[in-house]
Amino acid sequence: MSGRHTGRTDLALTDEGVAQAVSAGPLIDELLGDHEPLVFTSPLERAARTAELAMPHLSAEPIDALMEYDYGQYEGLTSSE
Repeated sequence: MSGRHTGRTDLALTDEGVAQAVSAGPLIDELLGDHEPLVFTSPLERAARTAELAMPHLSAEPIDALMEYDYGQYEGLTSSE
């Protein structure tokens, strides 16, 4: 993690993020049981990819209203900057 505010910067998942998403899959399946939920995601790549990796058997619908926080002029800066 770089410590930068990257709310709407469309970054790819890190290798660690990929591993975390994949490992969350079995836990999500256990919680869902036989239920097949509607899944929504932010349209940003990292959120959509997380949903795809964690729940490959479900289709996540991107919803603009779920987009991450807009840091405005602070996007890409660190807190100290």
